[in-house]
Amino acid sequence: MGVRSRREAQSQKKTLIAAEQDRPDVARRRAQWAKYQDRIDPSRLVFIDESVLQSSGKEFAMN
Repeated sequence: MGVRSRREAQSQKKTLIAAEQDRPDVARRRAQWAKYQDRIDPSRLVFIDESVLQSSGKEFAMN
């Protein structure tokens, strides 16, 4: 990638909302997903906090 094209790519602004959300197929799948959320039992959800892990998988010493 040349210097000019790299600079142009960096200058493009990112949007806050993905343009794909406007597509009918994506909107339909999002609606299906939202309906499915009612069937999920919150007590079965497991959240894993990976903020203290390094990419190698070893814990980071916070001393």
